Amino acid sequence: MTSSSHETPGTVDDLLIVGFTEGFGPSAEGEDPWSVQLARVWTLGDFTGKEGSSVLLYPPTGPVARVLAIGLGKREELDAERIRHAAGEAVRAAREVGARRILFSPLGAPAPIDWVDAGAWTLEGALMGAYTHDVFRTEDLADRKVLDNVSIAMPDDQVDAAAPRLARARAMADAVAWARTRINEPGNVLTAETFAQAAVEMTLTRPALKAEILNKADLEQVGCGCLLGVNAGSEAPPRLIIVTYEGPGATDAAPVAIVGKGITFDTGGLCLKGRENMGQMKHDMSGGAAALGTIRLAADLNLPVRLVAIVAATDNMPGAAALKPGDVLKAHNGKTVEVIDTDAEGRLVLADALSYAVSRFKPRAVIDLATLTGSVWIALGTEATGLFTNDDTLGEAVRKAGERVGERCWPMPLWPEHEEIVKSDIADLKNAGARGHSDGISAAAMLKAFVHPTPWVHLDIAGTAWADEPKGYLTQGGVGVGIRMLIEALELGLPVSA
Repeated sequence: MTSSSHETPGTVDDLLIVGFTEGFGPSAEGEDPWSVQLARVWTLGDFTGKEGSSVLLYPPTGPVARVLAIGLGKREELDAERIRHAAGEAVRAAREVGARRILFSPLGAPAPIDWVDAGAWTLEGALMGAYTHDVFRTEDLADRKVLDNVSIAMPDDQVDAAAPRLARARAMADAVAWARTRINEPGNVLTAETFAQAAVEMTLTRPALKAEILNKADLEQVGCGCLLGVNAGSEAPPRLIIVTYEGPGATDAAPVAIVGKGITFDTGGLCLKGRENMGQMKHDMSGGAAALGTIRLAADLNLPVRLVAIVAATDNMPGAAALKPGDVLKAHNGKTVEVIDTDAEGRLVLADALSYAVSRFKPRAVIDLATLTGSVWIALGTEATGLFTNDDTLGEAVRKAGERVGERCWPMPLWPEHEEIVKSDIADLKNAGARGHSDGISAAAMLKAFVHPTPWVHLDIAGTAWADEPKGYLTQGGVGVGIRMLIEALELGLPVSA
């Protein structure tokens, strides 16, 4: 599917989408045939601009075959996130009527949102809402609702000002789509090896990105015993994926490291998960997809920063040589970890990835993303990511960035007392606390030992990485959460405590 930044209604013959807030309806004296129709519908009270409402019109004449009017809700409550979600819902409705080419009038413009903001937010939401992943379907191909083009109709005097923002919106949606596709691929397709191949391929057309892949022998040489331990029950070898980005003017700065959990399928190991929802465990590499999607987008936007993305990739299988409860592993930084629960494998692979990032790249800040614990999902549901940090200034910067792009984070406690939870009687650490302790907190407390004192944020995306059903611009399946938030944070700057 393609998109363009500026078109006139005469170039799109399938569907025009327009938005209205409550109490601000169309004029019966409008120049377009559809506006007369809509004014009649408005007068009858069949469409009032209420959020989530819509009406489909068929103008008798004019350049467009259909017009979809959507409600945006109360004008004083209209903001970027509502516009993005409305655009995503509108695209879904457009696909259902078989529209292949869609033209949006920027939602919420020119009042109360200015043309440029409205156009950018509309395009971003529309393109994310248009995402599909149906490559494995072999039947009913003729019935697929395919979109060929999503466009924004900007006034002529706004085109130049809007162009860079619309380009950014397209790049955002493209990076999120890249991550979603990796997340939605089943475990027999996306292995650690093919995940690494995808990372390499994305660097081939982006000269500012460089990829380095550590195989099993390399991991043995550098001492990533925790990642190797999780991989021990698998027939598919592990990979440590490293991608670096040197932005313009940033070569002398210490990098920001973005570390992702890359468990391509999680059975729980010998501590086997129940059958309910195990099929979704293909998305246990969402943090890794977000880390790679972020550095990919940074290159596409030519951000003046220096980044390194590191993903610890393997599946977690109950093979004959699988990790056992009670085993002790030696991490990259030399710390030993007692394995209490083989289903707490994410913190093990992250321990090696975080330690490797800190020791090799000496970053000024580290941010990790991981579908790590069910306890954070229980605490925050699907509405917010759990945020843990050892640097409140850095954590607040990430939280604010998440608010700006509609990816909420909620600060979680990480106090010195929590570090006692993960102390082992026979090793330096253990990978799970005692019953009664929050697993999300104990996981963060363990990870802190592999990055401190480097300023660090841990994002537990267990509740926000997957959508059971479509909502707004969130399509069913992998969400691609974290990419837009981290890019926003990097663009705003990432301060750390003195």
